[in-house]
Amino acid sequence: MRNAAKILPACLAAALLMGAAAKPAPVPTAAHRASAKKAVAAKLAPPAPPPDGWDIYKFGMTPEQVQNIPALRWGDVKKNTIFNIVVYRLDAGGVTTLDGRTYKPAVFFDEKRKLDGIALMAVEKASAPQCEASLQQLLRTYQKQYGDFTPKAAKGTKGATQIDWRNLPSTHSQYSVINSARTPDAPKFESQHEFHDAADTAVDLSAAMDRDSCDLEIRFVQG
Repeated sequence: MRNAAKILPACLAAALLMGAAAKPAPVPTAAHRASAKKAVAAKLAPPAPPPDGWDIYKFGMTPEQVQNIPALRWGDVKKNTIFNIVVYRLDAGGVTTLDGRTYKPAVFFDEKRKLDGIALMAVEKASAPQCEASLQQLLRTYQKQYGDFTPKAAKGTKGATQIDWRNLPSTHSQYSVINSARTPDAPKFESQHEFHDAADTAVDLSAAMDRDSCDLEIRFVQG
């Protein structure tokens, strides 16, 4: 009897285990399969190639070619000299909307009057934490397209300016945080992706506090 008492619970346990093993696994639904394929594709997809400009505005265009595109009502060409280098600029009279945010475009030309920079600028009411969150939002958007971003400025102290690096949560991207003792309530956040191609193409992202506003900028550059 004692042996039977020992054997019976063991038999019951074995039967339960066999029943659990025999239970069929749930069949993946079409939605589950599509989600899994999408996740794998996202991991395997290579980063996009370097941008050749923005929208219909391409690197190498002349000011006249840009002005002849009426969509954004470009103004007159402005000429500036920076460090003895002549550059040109056009500001759009219109605006464009990206991801629900309104931007004012400007384009820049080298001394040969060839387009080598495009800036999309936005200003919105924000606190410093909100401004940083906006930079992080931009960073996530463009990281998905081009890959990891890195800080623009070297870490350390330069006079009254302190530069730190922060990680974009759950990614390998980083951005610089620039604080000046002269303007402690106006930090600037910057990050960039350099393509290391023949044209030295880069995408620069920045968000800077100015009193109670955050100045956001997306810039596509060459050279």
